Amino acid sequence: MLRAATLALLIVSGCSVLKNTRAQDLAWERWKQCDHFPGVSLTKIETNGLVWVQYGSMSEYRDWDACMYYALQDQRRDGKMTPDAEPPKWQP
Repeated sequence: MLRAATLALLIVSGCSVLKNTRAQDLAWERWKQCDHFPGVSLTKIETNGLVWVQYGSMSEYRDWDACMYYALQDQRRDGKMTPDAEPPKWQP
């Protein structure tokens, strides 16, 4: 019985550790808005909101990147963006 209670507590506390940051939630929102380019696939979203993708063609990547830019502008305009959620500037 004690082991089951301990296991349940570990599972519940582990789930709280896996909660997204505000920056990740907003990045997910942008990703969902721009997830209509078949040649661009999501790799990961970092805790600071940086979105990593793989792409097949540069032109499709540019279209996706423009979509993400405008989605970010919409979030800023709608007051969703806070300083702690602002994504970092990409440096290639």
